[in-house]
Amino acid sequence: MGAPTVVIVGQSGNKFILGSEEDVLIAKQPKTLSTIAGKYNIFELTGPSLVTSFEYSGYGTMAYWHGMRARSRIIDRLIPIIRKKREDLREGRANAGSDILSSLIDVKMRNEDVINEEMIVDNFVTLMIAGHDTSAILLSLMVWKLSKVPEIHQNIFEEQMEIQKEIKGREDQNLTWGDIQKMKYTWRVAQELMRIIPPVFGSFRKVVKDTSFGGFNIPKGWQVFWCAYNTDMDNDIFVNPKDFDPSRFETNGSKPIPPYAYIPFGGGQHSCIGTNLQGWKR
Repeated sequence: MGAPTVVIVGQSGNKFILGSEEDVLIAKQPKTLSTIAGKYNIFELTGPSLVTSFEYSGYGTMAYWHGMRARSRIIDRLIPIIRKKREDLREGRANAGSDILSSLIDVKMRNEDVINEEMIVDNFVTLMIAGHDTSAILLSLMVWKLSKVPEIHQNIFEEQMEIQKEIKGREDQNLTWGDIQKMKYTWRVAQELMRIIPPVFGSFRKVVKDTSFGGFNIPKGWQVFWCAYNTDMDNDIFVNPKDFDPSRFETNGSKPIPPYAYIPFGGGQHSCIGTNLQGWKR
């Protein structure tokens, strides 16, 4: 892990980590992860629970070197795209607001003191990992669940066909945000999958000043790690947590889910910027 690490689990632990101000905890990944994502990646831009401690260094592992090789391949493909987009923006053939990469390049062209090319590369790599891998995992889980449970497959099929009928009956047949909002059962299945098999198991924060949690002192310079699975499988929060039950996410569900108990997109001031993007992929 690159530094002494405290693993904090439970609803109160999630709130402590995700709700802390940045003068206590900052987003900081272990060296192995931040090297792959890049030192300017967006995740590190700042300004009764179980507590355990351990030390680990991932340098030299096959996973680390595979990650670095993958990063190199992404950059080799990305640099020519950046150059082409920069030229198109300069010649007026592209719109700075058309995509995130064009927006970052436009900022650099207008003020090089604000952002450099290394920052653009690092943040695009990070967004690819965060935006693509998590969505690919969830979509794969959806296909797996549909193949295993005919009832869920049928319910989703019927819901999608109803929406498709409405789309065919109007002049503009493009999928709209309103159409996506009607995919209520489909989204509940996705939510339940993210509860049982979280695409993001947890994440790190770095302690920037001495703090404490649950009677344990956590010194400056240590890391803390939050874990989604503990609350996802807590019988006091979710009735029969091992059962696959999308209805638990209905608006009028029998048992409301308390804050910081279900955190596939983080929570509080540290909620994922891709929460709405995930909805578009329903």
